[in-house]
This record gives sequence, structure tokens and C-alpha cells, in this order.
Amino acid sequence: MADYILMTNSNSSLSKKFYVVPEGFNEMLKKKYTAAETIDGGLDVTVGQVYDRRYYTVRVRQAEDEEGFGDLEDLKTFYSYNDPNGTPSNLITFRDHYYGVDTSEMYIWLLGDFSKSIIGNAVIGGNAYALVKLEVWVQPS
Repeated sequence: MADYILMTNSNSSLSKKFYVVPEGFNEMLKKKYTAAETIDGGLDVTVGQVYDRRYYTVRVRQAEDEEGFGDLEDLKTFYSYNDPNGTPSNLITFRDHYYGVDTSEMYIWLLGDFSKSIIGNAVIGGNAYALVKLEVWVQPS
């Protein structure tokens, strides 16, 4: 099994791989609903979508030289897409080569905070590594 994810923006002008740190992966399903007690003591439950939400920690270099892999600025660019009607939009094509072998493409949003921690003793250049936590919401099919 490979240990990376692949992200491509909506107009295919940026497509990069990022290494996944195994300890930083977590997946959960989130069900959107509202529940209220009725006047006669029953429950009024309205159920919405069930979302696949994943958390990845990726190891990224400040300056990447490995073919096809993104650097810290590329990752920030993906995270910075904020306009659903923009070109590119905030919907990202995503292929997970960590979670499963040859997974199909899915569409995701990067949400939450862009949380970066420097690892090692370099802060710039090809030897400067960071761990970045990503919150990924998969578009329901």
C-alpha cells in the first residue's frame, strides 16, 4: 500500500501528492440531524446527509524536489481555495493512496484549521519538514 494522497484542483492546474503519516489518520462518519421533543413527549427527528470526514497528518517539505509531490506552499494553496464558484473552486479532486489501494476519485473540501508543526532543525529549504493536519470532508455521492 502506498503512503500518499493526491489532490487536484477543480481546473486541473495544480495536482500534487503528499505523504501521509500513519499515526495521523482518522476517519469518522458524521450524521447531520436535528432532534426535538414534541409537546406530547415524542421525538421529532429530521435526518440529513451522512458525511465521511477524514483527518490526515501529512509530512511536507518547505521546498520539495521529488517529482509529483507538493511542498508547503502547494498545500497552503489547496487549503486557501475558498470560492465555490471560483476557478479553481474550493472542491478538490482527491485520491487516497494511503487508506486503500487504488481508491476511486472523490471530491473533498479542506475544512478546519491549517495546523503546521516544524519537525527537525531546519525551517527553510529541502531539509525543512513540517507536519500538517488536514480535515477532509468527502462530498456525498
